[in-house]
Amino acid sequence: MSLLYAAIGVFYSYSTIEKGDLYMITEEQLDLYRVAGTVLRVVRDADPKNDVKGIVVAWDDETVMIRKQNRRILKLDRRHHYQPFAEERDSGWIEGGSGQ
Repeated sequence: MSLLYAAIGVFYSYSTIEKGDLYMITEEQLDLYRVAGTVLRVVRDADPKNDVKGIVVAWDDETVMIRKQNRRILKLDRRHHYQPFAEERDSGWIEGGSGQ
C-alpha cells in the first residue's frame, strides 16, 4: 500500500494537463486515487466552506464524480483542484492560476 501512495505522490506533482488556459487533473491521477480509495478534498474556490470531501467514483473528459461520506454523488468539473484530504488545504492555485 505504501508503494501506491508513493506513486500517487509522484503523480501529484505532475497531475494536471493543460487544456487551453485551464488545467485539468489527469486520468492517471484520478485512477490512482480511485484504486487507492483516497479521500480527496476538492477546492472549488477561495472559501474552505465550499470544499468537497469524498472519493473518486468515475470521470469523463470534463467532469469527475465524487461520492461524499453521506453517499451522495457530486458531478464536479475536472478543472477544480483535487488533493488528498490528509494534506493541508492548498488554495494558492486560485490566486496564481498555476494549476497546482
